[in-house]
Amino acid sequence: MTTKRIPDPTGGSSINKPELRACYRRRDMFLKSLGDRLRLLREAQNMKQPKVAELLDVSVSHIFNTEAGKNKPSLSLLEDFARLYRVDECDILTFPGEGIKHDLREEIRKIPTAQGAKLAGLLQILQDLATADDATMVAAVEQVAMLTAKPTRQRRHR
Repeated sequence: MTTKRIPDPTGGSSINKPELRACYRRRDMFLKSLGDRLRLLREAQNMKQPKVAELLDVSVSHIFNTEAGKNKPSLSLLEDFARLYRVDECDILTFPGEGIKHDLREEIRKIPTAQGAKLAGLLQILQDLATADDATMVAAVEQVAMLTAKPTRQRRHR
């Protein structure tokens, strides 16, 4: 049994129907994941769809359908979502549960800005440790201890 081949509009080789169906399924799954992510980010900002639609100058149904995975949002609209939700553009395309990189990026997004500098310092130390000798490792451990130490409270004497 031969499968019917469909000409590729880009001029490449033709695509058979099962390959095309698989491509559409992947696209639909991506759009659903993207919609779920946009909804999660909107809810994290305690915003309702009508307010988002107003601020982005689109219809409420467009927001609803985008979050439902039925619309293909433009890149400029995704950038607008990122600005509105106060996240990096990459955070729009971060899907927690889809792998360690996605999970780590989501955890980093949740860190308050004040603690972000501490985290950046810790990451730099970890990068330096990749090629460190023993003395450098000891110094790095001391730096980590300082960065992660909780402030001690002075006891009042009675």
